[in-house]
Amino acid sequence: RLLYRESPDIVIGWGWGPWSTVFTAVAGSLVGVPRIVWSLHSQSPAHWLQTVPWWQRPLEMLTARMVDRVIACSEACREDYMRWGRIPPRKIVTVYNGVDLARVRRPPEAELRAVRASLQVEGRPLVGIVGRLSAEKDHQTFLEAMRLVHRAVPSVAAIVIGKGPDELALRKATERLGLGS
Repeated sequence: RLLYRESPDIVIGWGWGPWSTVFTAVAGSLVGVPRIVWSLHSQSPAHWLQTVPWWQRPLEMLTARMVDRVIACSEACREDYMRWGRIPPRKIVTVYNGVDLARVRRPPEAELRAVRASLQVEGRPLVGIVGRLSAEKDHQTFLEAMRLVHRAVPSVAAIVIGKGPDELALRKATERLGLGS
């Protein structure tokens, strides 16, 4: 109803899971939106750790035919969705997530020292990962890699920044892998 009432020139399905993309394609097609776009921000469900419903792939393959353009956040995402969703190369483009370096500043040294002190990592190499704590982000691989790095460089410290449904499981994995708190 909203698309019909607003009559947009373009509709973009952006988000997680099949619903934002599938519903965007179907709803946009039904009301005659001139341009329908999908925006993909991770690899295909074939790489997710949770079970993917049997109907998801054929449904996305079918509705991909209704869209004019698919935007992938990386070449890996683009290549993966072309295979998984059988999206033609001419229809899918890569637009990298951008960071405006002019807006990013290095904090003063005193602030950096205070943060390192609060984390108890003064004078140690620090490796981090930032992201939503959910299966498709695969923090488990980061933790397993850190176990190997820690064996080679015992002074290394790691930090995981984020919130999400996998937080408890990742805390348990951290303990199981002997990585501390």
